[in-house]
Amino acid sequence: MKFPKKILSAVTASVFLLSLSFYTLSCSYDSSDSKPDAPSSGTEDGGSTGGGSSSDSPSKADYKLVWSDEFTEAEADGTPLLTKWGYDVGVGLSANTDGTNSGNYGWGNGELQWYSEKDADNTRVSDGTLKIKAIREQSNGQDWTSGRIVTRNIDGARFKYGYIEMRAKIPNDRGVWPAFWMLNNDIYAGKDWPASGEIDIMESSVNIWGSDRVFGTLHCTAGSGGNPVFTQGTGVSFSDGEFHTYAVDWDDDHIDWYFDDVKVFTYTPADFENDAWPFDQEFYIILNLAVGGGLGGTVPAALNESTMEVDYVRVWQKNAGYTDQSGAPADNDIPSSVPAASIPDGAAVVYDSVKAATNGIADIENWNGTCLTSDVAAGSSTIKRINFSKINGDNACGGWNITDYTYGANAVLHLSVYNSGDFTVRAVKTAGQMDKNFSGGGSYKWSDIEFDLGSAASLDKIGFISNSVQKIYIDHVYITESSSSGGSSSGGSSSGGDTPAEGSIDWSSIAWAGDALGGNANKYKFYCADGKGSMINIQMPGWADIKEGGFYVTFNDSGAIQSISLGTDRNEFYLQGAGVILYLSTFVNKETTFTVTCPDGDHTCAVYYEDGI
Repeated sequence: MKFPKKILSAVTASVFLLSLSFYTLSCSYDSSDSKPDAPSSGTEDGGSTGGGSSSDSPSKADYKLVWSDEFTEAEADGTPLLTKWGYDVGVGLSANTDGTNSGNYGWGNGELQWYSEKDADNTRVSDGTLKIKAIREQSNGQDWTSGRIVTRNIDGARFKYGYIEMRAKIPNDRGVWPAFWMLNNDIYAGKDWPASGEIDIMESSVNIWGSDRVFGTLHCTAGSGGNPVFTQGTGVSFSDGEFHTYAVDWDDDHIDWYFDDVKVFTYTPADFENDAWPFDQEFYIILNLAVGGGLGGTVPAALNESTMEVDYVRVWQKNAGYTDQSGAPADNDIPSSVPAASIPDGAAVVYDSVKAATNGIADIENWNGTCLTSDVAAGSSTIKRINFSKINGDNACGGWNITDYTYGANAVLHLSVYNSGDFTVRAVKTAGQMDKNFSGGGSYKWSDIEFDLGSAASLDKIGFISNSVQKIYIDHVYITESSSSGGSSSGGSSSGGDTPAEGSIDWSSIAWAGDALGGNANKYKFYCADGKGSMINIQMPGWADIKEGGFYVTFNDSGAIQSISLGTDRNEFYLQGAGVILYLSTFVNKETTFTVTCPDGDHTCAVYYEDGI
């Protein structure tokens, strides 16, 4: 959300947990890095960089600025204004912020820093920005110092709902953990975390998630710590050293995350009981730069300092105000009837409310604890319901186990689905997996969908994925085989062009991959049929959990990569938002063709390999 700077003059003026991590003097700033003005009225379409819908941030006409710090003024010693910010101090939370809470040493995460109080070495305002700097130096028994500023005790700076945004340059350093987040003031009134709730607007860890990937997360009684009620990551190219915006639009019945003014994901609770939704009370803002710990990871010996630079923090609220739980979702309507299906003779029945499953195809099961499957009555039929009650990364939550079902080259999976939101069908094969996305349209209806299962293989599982809390209802699941491919995938999109026949690509016109890894030059080439995928180079292993070297390929105009038909993330490749590391060991044949699925559709790609050149 971008709003005009001129409006700002009219406005008056930590998990013990990240979870608990995360003179008056006018200053000038370089006009080339000035604070952004508002876009023109209305909305602009933008490519999705995550699991949510492509959407520009809300129109400024619907919101008013209620609080901000532009970091153009500071205290006499250069630290942030005390009318805007206070400090969390030391190695753990206590009511007096004196760092003496031994039960929460290292802020509950094994962090290495001592958070200083009003020290311009760690928290300095200059040239129109705030610099939070972590420094390798001894202080109070810790090997590092850093800064953590909060609005907890500032009148008018605790908020219930709103569009909360930071524009910042976050460090691309291993071993640190920058965060922009919020906690409930009730944490000081005897209501322990996570029951009090936590909103993580932005967290980054180059060690854990790699460069150019950030996460938004919610913690509460319904899910916290390593299994939060909601967490999603997406690509933001912060390694470019430029400013990027990170925001949430927190409403009375959902929370949207926006990165660079693009909505990337949404959380709507399954119900509004306080365990699942403590987010109807005042929360305060926290900016910090942690070192080491559970998300920072190992700190390189060569790293001596790291800086998060913040251009502004702004809070906007709706002109129309908010009504608690005004949009609380009722129990999703169970369909009153089920469409008839004519399952052909010879089809392999996975699930059907009338016909028995084919021998060897098992009943539905939960693959993890973030969704529930159940039988429900729909008119005179009994069908399957999958309830996605919370979202935690790749939410592959339920499906059917298949006992070594081997199919031919032209197999098609058929399903009847009653849904309102977007979801993904996943076919898990012995040699990898395939995902296909289907849209909902916002209102419940039955759809008959088809999913081409691709080359002949052995099928292990059929499952479902959702990036939003919702319920979907399923009947008539079966597989057909024929001598020609079986129809289109209704509801999905494809933009990748025809799959090239082996030997049809003119590899002579494509350059060899660069020699960034060593010993692999003049061995590999990369091809994308529609030209949207670009190979950058061959990357070295050694950061995050990348197990080996591989091609670094990006689809920057297509949104975050959703799946690749080569196999699974972290096994055959490593996803990085709009980019991916394709492990070299995956490519042993002279030519390997595969499909990359992004929000804008499927992209047909290929890799050429020739050893010893």
